[in-house]
Amino acid sequence: MLKRIALGLCTLALIISCGKKKCSCPDDKPDLSPVVELPIPPSDGPNCDEIYGQCVDTRDTWRAEGGQIQRNGKSQRVVGINWFGLETSVTQLHGLWTGRTIESFVDQVAELKFNSIRVPLSPEALDESLPGSAGYPNPKAQLVALIDYAATRDISILLDMHTCSRNNNHMNKPAPGVGSCGSYSESRWTADLVKLAELAEGRPNIIGIDIFNEPYGVTWQQWRGMSERAGAAILKANPKILVFVEGVGNEGGAGQHSAFWGENLYDAGRDPVRLPASRLVYSPHVYGPTVAGQTYFNAPDFPRNMGEIWNEHWSHLVGKSPVIIGEWGGRNTGLDGIWQGAFTDYLKKIKSVDAYYWCLNPNSGDTGGILRDDWRTVDEAKYAVLKNLYDL
Repeated sequence: MLKRIALGLCTLALIISCGKKKCSCPDDKPDLSPVVELPIPPSDGPNCDEIYGQCVDTRDTWRAEGGQIQRNGKSQRVVGINWFGLETSVTQLHGLWTGRTIESFVDQVAELKFNSIRVPLSPEALDESLPGSAGYPNPKAQLVALIDYAATRDISILLDMHTCSRNNNHMNKPAPGVGSCGSYSESRWTADLVKLAELAEGRPNIIGIDIFNEPYGVTWQQWRGMSERAGAAILKANPKILVFVEGVGNEGGAGQHSAFWGENLYDAGRDPVRLPASRLVYSPHVYGPTVAGQTYFNAPDFPRNMGEIWNEHWSHLVGKSPVIIGEWGGRNTGLDGIWQGAFTDYLKKIKSVDAYYWCLNPNSGDTGGILRDDWRTVDEAKYAVLKNLYDL
């Protein structure tokens, strides 16, 4: 216990004092135990969110309320798209090599009526000493350019800590401090999340931070504790943004059916993440047959069987807490086309259509993207699915 307390104090000191320097704590291993819930002080008034001792005006913040997202006191539907690249080995937004600019891509996103972009990142995307590309001095400058131009089109940005290293195999990215991410300690991860929270200061179009992409190798109880510590650090640095928490893999069980990485929120209803309710968003990833085979995709009653499975994994939270799908998509042909039709019908049925489609990029190997291989032409069949979902 004393060792855990000392480690916690060291991590707090790291967040406060290290800034951009590389620091470490003795025996810095992920503390996989849950944390003790701290009471939230009573509100100072009808327009005050008490976030770790800070009174935040509800009319000047992103917040979760009644299962919906609000921006500056008004409900905000999330019609989202993922644009990846800053988490990869090249550490740049993909597609810029075609000669198109960030501005032209964002303009097209706006024309397609998306109002939010989820941006996958690696820790190196925040490193200003790395060489840049596409006319930007470093990857962080490219990220900032995207955020700032998106603001001019009234497009929000969700910052996603997607992997523990730009050189880590993206199919091998467990939770921080676990497996191949073992050298990416919880304290380093937390410090990077605080950097993102600080980046969001003065940039009100940043809706929040997705704290880690598709964590596995940990149980829900372990991940819940890590999420609480990370979320508290983020909100103490910037109480005006949302904390997105994904589900886990299948460690510890996912009910009667196996789940995709990031989808398993089976235990979250009875064992919720203990962060201020006005700042917490659950963000499962939901995929179909083109991403990974599951026995239930071949069941005689497919796709009628899917509603029960989705409810088991994540939709039991709808109406209790805000749920925004962080990733979904696919090739939209054959069995996957049937799956996507069933999924969009289900989202409309449960009145929970806020989501980020995967993805803008055509070079996603298992799903493809909204854009075709020329990085310009829209895949109209895919876009038709989204128009049906959002009544665009």
